[in-house]
Amino acid sequence: GTSCLTPIYASSTATPASYARGNGDLLTYREDAAFWIFTRVAHLAYLKYNVMMPDIRKVMDELELGSINYIPSIDAVAMDLMKNNPETARGFLTEFSVTRAEYTVKRWKELYGYLMVKYADGNVKKEENGKFLRNAYGMPESPDHPAYPEFWLRKIVEDHGEKIRAPKE
Repeated sequence: GTSCLTPIYASSTATPASYARGNGDLLTYREDAAFWIFTRVAHLAYLKYNVMMPDIRKVMDELELGSINYIPSIDAVAMDLMKNNPETARGFLTEFSVTRAEYTVKRWKELYGYLMVKYADGNVKKEENGKFLRNAYGMPESPDHPAYPEFWLRKIVEDHGEKIRAPKE
């Protein structure tokens, strides 16, 4: 799950809008609900997990390590604020929690768009230095076509062998 990507301080007094109760649930799709944004990436990854995971892991690491790196500074400022004004400290921690959570959702939306473009139709668009490559006509360079795993191909034959058998010539 992606909950590990977003630190939420226990003293927070507000909920990020994308995480708010009532903003979607298992039976109510909401475009801006964190749950549904994270679920879209997960469902896309189910199609080609072995191929997509390095791209997903890169964003997960960016978010997790970014949060981990912020925490000591945030804690130090909050502790200093707490000495003089606990309410200001809570406000500071709430602002950090909400801002970081919404940034996580924004990055996950961007990741979803990137994955859709890169892996559309089971192909893998070529890229260099974070940019998709185009040919002389402005179209994508010829994409790579990663093979499906052997177990998957065997399952297709097992389930549909006679229906997909090539006709004898």
